[in-house]
Amino acid sequence: MKITAKGEYALLALIELARSYDTNEVHSLDEIAERQEIPHQFLVQIFQNLRHAKLVESRRGSSGGYRLAMAPREITIGTVLELVEGELFTVHDGSTAELGTPAGAAATTLKNLWQEVETAIRKVVDNTTLDDLRDRLAQNDSTMFYI
Repeated sequence: MKITAKGEYALLALIELARSYDTNEVHSLDEIAERQEIPHQFLVQIFQNLRHAKLVESRRGSSGGYRLAMAPREITIGTVLELVEGELFTVHDGSTAELGTPAGAAATTLKNLWQEVETAIRKVVDNTTLDDLRDRLAQNDSTMFYI
């Protein structure tokens, strides 16, 4: 599993939208880019995908922007990552060793291990929502001290 900058930026942008979901506010790409320190050109591409997948909706005009199209509790991290990254897991099954041989047994053991890793990661990303991340962020903000 490899998360690229695109996946990270998509999550950061959606967390930004999740923070204001209850107020029905919209945010411009410029605003999101500045607040989350994301290159604007990445956001344009990302938001095209997010809008096409109906995770965000846009409002046109001078006071336009984007907002989440559904509640943050309904959007999982796994959904977002698969949308922008594509298939999250690719386990190579290229062993040419036959099952009855020591090499075949070792290859099978490794394959089983990678499947366990995939299952564990999937459990986390498929059960963690934008709402969960928003709550974690709020918790971290409340424990910070400003001088």
